[in-house]
Amino acid sequence: MSDAIARMAFYLSQAPGWKPDRGLMPGPPERVIVSQPHHSVRTQPAAIKRRIITALEHGPATAEHIAMMTRCNLHSVHAKLARMWADGIVKRSLSAVSPQTGRMVQVYELK
Repeated sequence: MSDAIARMAFYLSQAPGWKPDRGLMPGPPERVIVSQPHHSVRTQPAAIKRRIITALEHGPATAEHIAMMTRCNLHSVHAKLARMWADGIVKRSLSAVSPQTGRMVQVYELK
């Protein structure tokens, strides 16, 4: 084994010195990741529930319609309506047609 190390040391000592394979200019600049500004949530969960109940006091409505009336995002409205349905605050039925897709959608109303 020491013979192999001696041969490798001899080979490395006879090899030409290291030189850069490119010019002395640095490579491309590093990509700077600009952080997106944090978008704050428009309403708190309790406020969403209060707004949904107020919207449903006007009569039955779809989640899309409630989201437009309350100016809350649709995902939050769907999530809160599902929770309110599970808690027994609202009831729902498939009795409306979505104007966007033409499919049956759930209509929510207060119990």
